[in-house]
Amino acid sequence: LTGISAGKVLQVVSVNFNTSVTTTSGSYQDTGLSASITLSANNYVLVKAHGGAANNSAGYGSYYTIYRGSSNIAPHGNEMGSHYGEDNSNNIVTTVYMEVREQPGIGTHTYNVYHRVWGGGTSVFGKNTTGAITLMEIEA
Repeated sequence: LTGISAGKVLQVVSVNFNTSVTTTSGSYQDTGLSASITLSANNYVLVKAHGGAANNSAGYGSYYTIYRGSSNIAPHGNEMGSHYGEDNSNNIVTTVYMEVREQPGIGTHTYNVYHRVWGGGTSVFGKNTTGAITLMEIEA
């Protein structure tokens, strides 16, 4: 974490994801990968998530992001990860990694991984690999 003073890790919440979820929507859809953390002080939350990423149609792609509640928390724009495949057999799979640090305030906060298609086809999250989301409360 360049540019910030390092605080003590106060708690860690981690959820594994063994499901493959699809969407054909051009709008962000919840993948079902979710975790919640409760803060008793105005500390930081480091959110890390990953999973297999694909689009089942050649020449199309997928975008991925993390929401806190109903808010997309991508630090720049709306996407935190992407996948694009140009292959006639439609079998290109990558792993998307996302990470963001924020200070959401005291209370319980739920984080979810979302995905959507780019151009067409079917976006897949959790394809061929186990995914996970990890939340770390960092002392401010």
